[in-house]
Amino acid sequence: MKSILINSLTLVISIFLSFLVAEVVCRKAKLSKTWSSYIDSKSITNNLKKFNNSNIGYTRIPNDTIKTSNDVIFITNNLGFRDINRGKKSKNKKIALIGDSVFEGFGVEVDDRVSNKIETSLLAKNLNYDILNFSIAGYATIDQVQILERYVLDYSPESIILQICYNDFERNLIESLPKSESLPKSESLSKSEEVSFKKVLQTNSAFYLFLAEQYSYFKLKNRKNNQIPNVQPLSQDKWKWTKFYLNKIQYLCKTHNIEFIISYVPLANEVIISQDGIGKKVNNDLENYCTKDSIAFLSVINQFRDYYNPESLYLDDCHLSVKGNEFLSKIIVEHLTSKK
Repeated sequence: MKSILINSLTLVISIFLSFLVAEVVCRKAKLSKTWSSYIDSKSITNNLKKFNNSNIGYTRIPNDTIKTSNDVIFITNNLGFRDINRGKKSKNKKIALIGDSVFEGFGVEVDDRVSNKIETSLLAKNLNYDILNFSIAGYATIDQVQILERYVLDYSPESIILQICYNDFERNLIESLPKSESLPKSESLSKSEEVSFKKVLQTNSAFYLFLAEQYSYFKLKNRKNNQIPNVQPLSQDKWKWTKFYLNKIQYLCKTHNIEFIISYVPLANEVIISQDGIGKKVNNDLENYCTKDSIAFLSVINQFRDYYNPESLYLDDCHLSVKGNEFLSKIIVEHLTSKK
Protein backbone atom coordinates (compact mmCIF):
# COMPACT_ATOMS: atom_id res chain seq x y z
CA MET A 1 0.00 0.00 0.00
CA LYS A 2 2.82 2.36 0.93
CA SER A 3 4.64 1.68 -2.33
CA ILE A 4 1.46 2.44 -4.28
CA LEU A 5 1.13 5.82 -2.56
CA ILE A 6 4.78 6.63 -3.20
CA ASN A 7 4.50 5.65 -6.85
CA SER A 8 1.31 7.67 -7.23
CA LEU A 9 2.89 10.70 -5.58
CA THR A 10 5.96 10.35 -7.79
CA LEU A 11 3.75 10.20 -10.87
CA VAL A 12 1.81 13.31 -9.84
CA ILE A 13 5.03 15.23 -9.14
CA SER A 14 6.50 14.12 -12.48
CA ILE A 15 3.40 15.25 -14.36
CA PHE A 16 3.41 18.58 -12.51
CA LEU A 17 7.11 19.18 -13.23
CA SER A 18 6.64 18.22 -16.89
CA PHE A 19 3.74 20.65 -17.18
CA LEU A 20 5.81 23.34 -15.45
CA VAL A 21 8.73 22.84 -17.85
CA ALA A 22 6.37 22.92 -20.83
CA GLU A 23 4.76 26.09 -19.48
CA VAL A 24 8.13 27.83 -19.12
CA VAL A 25 9.20 26.77 -22.61
CA CYS A 26 5.93 27.99 -24.16
CA ARG A 27 6.22 31.37 -22.44
CA LYS A 28 9.90 31.93 -23.17
CA ALA A 29 9.69 30.72 -26.77
CA LYS A 30 6.32 32.46 -27.29
CA LEU A 31 4.86 29.31 -28.80
CA SER A 32 1.29 30.36 -28.09
CA LYS A 33 0.06 33.22 -30.25
CA THR A 34 -2.92 33.78 -27.98
CA TRP A 35 -0.81 34.02 -24.82
CA SER A 36 1.62 36.54 -26.29
CA SER A 37 -1.25 38.76 -27.43
CA TYR A 38 -3.03 38.41 -24.09
CA ILE A 39 0.01 39.71 -22.22
CA ASP A 40 0.58 42.51 -24.74
CA SER A 41 -3.04 43.67 -24.64
CA LYS A 42 -2.78 44.43 -20.93
CA SER A 43 0.02 46.92 -21.50
CA ILE A 44 -1.68 48.88 -24.30
CA THR A 45 -5.18 49.25 -22.84
CA ASN A 46 -4.19 51.32 -19.82
CA ASN A 47 -3.63 54.66 -21.55
CA LEU A 48 -7.01 55.09 -23.24
CA LYS A 49 -8.54 58.54 -22.84
CA LYS A 50 -12.30 58.80 -22.45
CA PHE A 51 -14.32 61.85 -23.51
CA ASN A 52 -17.16 63.03 -21.29
CA ASN A 53 -17.01 59.71 -19.44
CA SER A 54 -18.09 57.99 -22.65
CA ASN A 55 -16.73 54.73 -23.99
CA ILE A 56 -17.52 55.83 -27.54
CA GLY A 57 -14.81 57.43 -29.67
CA TYR A 58 -12.06 57.33 -27.06
CA THR A 59 -8.42 57.88 -27.98
CA ARG A 60 -5.12 57.17 -26.31
CA ILE A 61 -3.48 59.72 -24.05
CA PRO A 62 -1.81 62.24 -26.42
CA ASN A 63 1.98 62.49 -26.68
CA ASP A 64 2.52 59.29 -24.72
CA THR A 65 4.87 56.31 -25.07
CA ILE A 66 3.92 52.72 -24.28
CA LYS A 67 6.26 49.74 -24.26
CA THR A 68 4.57 46.36 -24.49
CA SER A 69 5.77 43.13 -22.89
CA ASN A 70 7.22 42.17 -26.29
CA ASP A 71 9.15 45.47 -26.45
CA VAL A 72 6.94 46.96 -29.17
CA ILE A 73 6.82 50.75 -28.83
CA PHE A 74 3.57 52.72 -29.12
CA ILE A 75 4.05 56.50 -29.46
CA THR A 76 0.94 58.64 -29.71
CA ASN A 77 0.64 61.99 -31.46
CA ASN A 78 -0.98 65.19 -30.21
CA LEU A 79 -4.44 63.77 -30.93
CA GLY A 80 -3.88 60.47 -29.13
CA PHE A 81 -3.39 58.20 -32.15
CA ARG A 82 -0.42 56.00 -32.99
CA ASP A 83 0.86 58.27 -35.73
CA ILE A 84 3.14 61.25 -36.20
CA ASN A 85 1.72 64.75 -35.87
CA ARG A 86 0.14 65.53 -39.22
CA GLY A 87 -0.28 68.96 -40.78
CA LYS A 88 -3.73 69.78 -42.08
CA LYS A 89 -2.22 72.02 -44.79
CA SER A 90 0.22 69.45 -46.19
CA LYS A 91 0.59 69.65 -49.97
CA ASN A 92 0.40 65.87 -50.24
CA LYS A 93 -2.90 64.15 -50.90
CA LYS A 94 -4.26 62.29 -47.90
CA ILE A 95 -5.79 58.91 -47.27
CA ALA A 96 -7.22 58.22 -43.81
CA LEU A 97 -7.26 54.75 -42.31
CA ILE A 98 -9.85 54.17 -39.60
CA GLY A 99 -9.95 50.84 -37.82
CA ASP A 100 -9.26 48.92 -34.65
CA SER A 101 -6.13 47.22 -33.29
CA VAL A 102 -5.52 45.57 -36.67
CA PHE A 103 -4.93 48.90 -38.45
CA GLU A 104 -3.37 50.42 -35.32
CA GLY A 105 -0.66 47.79 -35.59
CA PHE A 106 -1.09 45.60 -32.53
CA GLY A 107 2.04 43.54 -31.88
CA VAL A 108 4.26 45.14 -34.55
CA GLU A 109 6.51 48.17 -34.71
CA VAL A 110 5.06 51.28 -36.30
CA ASP A 111 7.10 50.95 -39.51
CA ASP A 112 5.86 47.38 -39.99
CA ARG A 113 2.13 48.11 -39.85
CA VAL A 114 -0.16 48.47 -42.82
CA SER A 115 -0.50 52.29 -42.97
CA ASN A 116 3.26 52.90 -42.94
CA LYS A 117 3.79 50.18 -45.53
CA ILE A 118 1.17 51.79 -47.79
CA GLU A 119 2.79 55.22 -47.52
CA THR A 120 6.24 53.79 -48.29
CA SER A 121 4.97 51.78 -51.26
CA LEU A 122 3.12 54.73 -52.78
CA LEU A 123 6.18 56.93 -52.36
CA ALA A 124 8.25 54.33 -54.22
CA LYS A 125 5.79 54.74 -57.10
CA ASN A 126 6.30 58.54 -57.01
CA LEU A 127 2.86 59.01 -55.43
CA ASN A 128 3.16 61.45 -52.55
CA TYR A 129 0.42 60.60 -50.09
CA ASP A 130 0.10 61.14 -46.37
CA ILE A 131 -1.47 57.99 -44.93
CA LEU A 132 -3.18 59.15 -41.75
CA ASN A 133 -3.92 56.51 -39.12
CA PHE A 134 -6.96 57.10 -36.88
CA SER A 135 -7.23 53.57 -35.53
CA ILE A 136 -7.50 52.50 -31.90
CA ALA A 137 -7.73 49.06 -30.31
CA GLY A 138 -11.34 48.16 -29.55
CA TYR A 139 -12.93 50.51 -32.07
CA ALA A 140 -16.06 49.51 -33.95
CA THR A 141 -18.15 51.40 -36.50
CA ILE A 142 -19.95 53.35 -33.77
CA ASP A 143 -16.60 54.80 -32.62
CA GLN A 144 -15.41 55.46 -36.14
CA VAL A 145 -18.38 57.72 -36.89
CA GLN A 146 -17.34 60.00 -34.04
CA ILE A 147 -13.66 59.90 -34.98
CA LEU A 148 -14.56 60.82 -38.55
CA GLU A 149 -16.58 63.81 -37.40
CA ARG A 150 -14.21 64.90 -34.62
CA TYR A 151 -10.85 64.54 -36.36
CA VAL A 152 -10.70 63.05 -39.85
CA LEU A 153 -12.82 65.54 -41.80
CA ASP A 154 -10.54 68.40 -40.67
CA TYR A 155 -7.76 66.88 -42.80
CA SER A 156 -9.86 66.74 -46.00
CA PRO A 157 -8.68 63.28 -47.09
CA GLU A 158 -9.15 62.11 -50.65
CA SER A 159 -10.17 58.65 -49.47
CA ILE A 160 -11.12 56.86 -46.28
CA ILE A 161 -10.42 53.17 -45.78
CA LEU A 162 -12.58 51.74 -43.03
CA GLN A 163 -11.38 48.44 -41.58
CA ILE A 164 -14.02 46.11 -40.17
CA CYS A 165 -13.61 42.82 -38.33
CA TYR A 166 -16.06 40.32 -36.91
CA ASN A 167 -15.91 41.78 -33.36
CA ASP A 168 -17.22 45.16 -34.54
CA PHE A 169 -20.75 43.87 -35.02
CA GLU A 170 -21.08 42.95 -31.36
CA ARG A 171 -19.76 46.25 -30.03
CA ASN A 172 -22.03 48.21 -32.38
CA LEU A 173 -25.01 46.44 -30.87
CA ILE A 174 -23.90 46.67 -27.23
CA GLU A 175 -23.16 50.39 -27.31
CA SER A 176 -26.35 51.20 -29.22
CA LEU A 177 -28.72 49.69 -26.68
CA PRO A 178 -30.06 51.87 -23.85
CA LYS A 179 -28.10 51.09 -20.70
CA SER A 180 -31.29 49.99 -18.97
CA GLU A 181 -32.12 47.55 -21.73
CA SER A 182 -30.76 44.04 -21.50
CA LEU A 183 -30.26 41.66 -24.37
CA PRO A 184 -32.59 38.71 -24.82
CA LYS A 185 -31.15 35.35 -23.91
CA SER A 186 -30.96 34.40 -27.58
CA GLU A 187 -28.76 37.47 -28.12
CA SER A 188 -26.41 36.79 -25.24
CA LEU A 189 -23.06 38.39 -26.00
CA SER A 190 -20.78 36.49 -23.68
CA LYS A 191 -20.61 33.23 -21.90
CA SER A 192 -21.05 32.90 -18.17
CA GLU A 193 -18.22 34.37 -16.14
CA GLU A 194 -18.38 31.52 -13.65
CA VAL A 195 -14.99 30.22 -12.60
CA SER A 196 -14.01 26.91 -14.17
CA PHE A 197 -10.81 24.94 -14.47
CA LYS A 198 -10.82 25.53 -18.23
CA LYS A 199 -11.10 29.31 -17.82
CA VAL A 200 -8.28 29.29 -15.28
CA LEU A 201 -6.08 27.53 -17.82
CA GLN A 202 -7.15 29.88 -20.63
CA THR A 203 -6.08 32.96 -18.69
CA ASN A 204 -2.99 31.56 -16.96
CA SER A 205 -1.37 28.85 -19.07
CA ALA A 206 0.57 29.42 -22.28
CA PHE A 207 1.08 25.65 -22.61
CA TYR A 208 -2.67 24.97 -22.53
CA LEU A 209 -3.32 27.69 -25.11
CA PHE A 210 -0.57 26.30 -27.35
CA LEU A 211 -2.16 22.83 -27.31
CA ALA A 212 -5.64 24.30 -27.85
CA GLU A 213 -4.39 26.31 -30.85
CA GLN A 214 -2.84 23.24 -32.49
CA TYR A 215 -6.01 21.23 -31.96
CA SER A 216 -8.20 24.02 -33.38
CA TYR A 217 -6.00 24.42 -36.46
CA PHE A 218 -6.15 20.67 -37.07
CA LYS A 219 -9.96 20.64 -36.91
CA LEU A 220 -10.26 23.69 -39.16
CA LYS A 221 -8.00 22.25 -41.82
CA ASN A 222 -8.91 18.60 -41.81
CA ARG A 223 -12.49 18.18 -40.72
CA LYS A 224 -15.88 19.36 -41.85
CA ASN A 225 -17.16 22.13 -39.62
CA ASN A 226 -20.61 23.65 -39.59
CA GLN A 227 -19.36 26.58 -37.53
CA ILE A 228 -16.13 28.48 -37.02
CA PRO A 229 -14.80 28.50 -33.43
CA ASN A 230 -15.54 31.85 -31.72
CA VAL A 231 -17.55 33.03 -34.74
CA GLN A 232 -21.29 32.86 -34.14
CA PRO A 233 -23.78 33.68 -36.93
CA LEU A 234 -24.51 37.42 -36.90
CA SER A 235 -27.98 38.39 -35.73
CA GLN A 236 -30.26 40.84 -37.53
CA ASP A 237 -29.77 43.36 -34.72
CA LYS A 238 -26.00 43.28 -35.08
CA TRP A 239 -26.32 43.82 -38.82
CA LYS A 240 -28.94 46.54 -38.33
CA TRP A 241 -26.75 48.70 -36.10
CA THR A 242 -23.59 48.13 -38.11
CA LYS A 243 -25.37 49.18 -41.32
CA PHE A 244 -26.82 52.18 -39.48
CA TYR A 245 -23.35 53.50 -38.66
CA LEU A 246 -21.93 52.57 -42.06
CA ASN A 247 -24.71 54.60 -43.67
CA LYS A 248 -23.74 57.55 -41.47
CA ILE A 249 -20.14 57.32 -42.62
CA GLN A 250 -21.22 57.00 -46.24
CA TYR A 251 -23.36 60.15 -45.92
CA LEU A 252 -20.48 62.12 -44.37
CA CYS A 253 -18.11 60.99 -47.11
CA LYS A 254 -20.55 61.94 -49.87
CA THR A 255 -21.18 65.31 -48.26
CA HIS A 256 -17.44 66.05 -48.16
CA ASN A 257 -16.60 64.47 -51.53
CA ILE A 258 -14.48 61.70 -49.99
CA GLU A 259 -14.09 58.26 -51.51
CA PHE A 260 -15.36 55.66 -49.03
CA ILE A 261 -13.70 52.22 -49.06
CA ILE A 262 -14.58 49.37 -46.72
CA SER A 263 -12.20 46.48 -46.09
CA TYR A 264 -13.18 43.45 -44.04
CA VAL A 265 -10.09 41.87 -42.47
CA PRO A 266 -11.03 38.28 -41.62
CA LEU A 267 -10.20 36.42 -38.45
CA ALA A 268 -7.55 33.72 -38.75
CA ASN A 269 -10.18 31.00 -38.38
CA GLU A 270 -12.20 32.46 -41.26
CA VAL A 271 -9.13 32.08 -43.47
CA ILE A 272 -7.92 28.70 -42.26
CA ILE A 273 -11.22 26.79 -42.22
CA SER A 274 -11.52 24.33 -45.09
CA GLN A 275 -15.18 25.11 -45.84
CA ASP A 276 -15.16 28.02 -48.26
CA GLY A 277 -18.77 29.13 -47.78
CA ILE A 278 -18.67 29.18 -43.99
CA GLY A 279 -15.40 31.08 -43.79
CA LYS A 280 -16.53 33.77 -46.25
CA LYS A 281 -20.07 34.28 -44.93
CA VAL A 282 -19.51 37.62 -43.14
CA ASN A 283 -17.21 38.91 -45.88
CA ASN A 284 -19.72 38.08 -48.63
CA ASP A 285 -22.70 39.53 -46.76
CA LEU A 286 -20.77 42.77 -46.20
CA GLU A 287 -19.70 42.84 -49.85
CA ASN A 288 -23.34 42.45 -50.93
CA TYR A 289 -24.34 45.35 -48.69
CA CYS A 290 -21.60 47.54 -50.19
CA THR A 291 -22.60 46.63 -53.74
CA LYS A 292 -26.22 47.49 -53.02
CA ASP A 293 -25.28 50.86 -51.49
CA SER A 294 -22.57 51.69 -54.08
CA ILE A 295 -19.72 51.57 -51.55
CA ALA A 296 -16.28 50.42 -52.67
CA PHE A 297 -15.46 47.10 -50.99
CA LEU A 298 -11.94 45.74 -50.75
CA SER A 299 -12.15 41.99 -50.22
CA VAL A 300 -8.93 40.36 -49.04
CA ILE A 301 -10.08 36.94 -47.84
CA ASN A 302 -9.36 35.12 -51.10
CA GLN A 303 -5.81 36.48 -51.25
CA PHE A 304 -5.27 35.53 -47.62
CA ARG A 305 -6.54 32.00 -48.28
CA ASP A 306 -4.35 31.62 -51.35
CA TYR A 307 -1.22 32.68 -49.46
CA TYR A 308 1.22 29.77 -49.25
CA ASN A 309 1.18 29.81 -45.43
CA PRO A 310 -1.89 31.75 -44.24
CA GLU A 311 -1.25 31.05 -40.56
CA SER A 312 1.95 33.10 -40.78
CA LEU A 313 -0.11 36.20 -41.63
CA TYR A 314 -1.48 36.29 -38.07
CA LEU A 315 -0.05 36.92 -34.61
CA ASP A 316 -3.13 35.42 -32.99
CA ASP A 317 -6.79 34.87 -33.86
CA CYS A 318 -7.27 38.34 -35.37
CA HIS A 319 -4.12 40.50 -35.31
CA LEU A 320 -1.77 40.52 -38.26
CA SER A 321 1.92 39.65 -38.09
CA VAL A 322 4.62 41.71 -39.78
CA LYS A 323 4.15 39.49 -42.81
CA GLY A 324 0.37 39.94 -42.62
CA ASN A 325 0.61 43.73 -42.45
CA GLU A 326 2.93 43.76 -45.46
CA PHE A 327 0.66 41.45 -47.46
CA LEU A 328 -2.46 43.51 -46.65
CA SER A 329 -0.67 46.73 -47.58
CA LYS A 330 0.21 45.29 -51.01
CA ILE A 331 -3.45 44.43 -51.65
CA ILE A 332 -4.54 47.94 -50.65
CA VAL A 333 -1.81 49.61 -52.73
CA GLU A 334 -2.83 47.56 -55.76
CA HIS A 335 -6.41 48.73 -55.29
CA LEU A 336 -5.40 52.36 -54.89
CA THR A 337 -2.99 52.44 -57.83
CA SER A 338 -5.34 50.59 -60.17
CA LYS A 339 -7.47 53.76 -60.29
CA LYS A 340 -4.59 56.13 -61.02
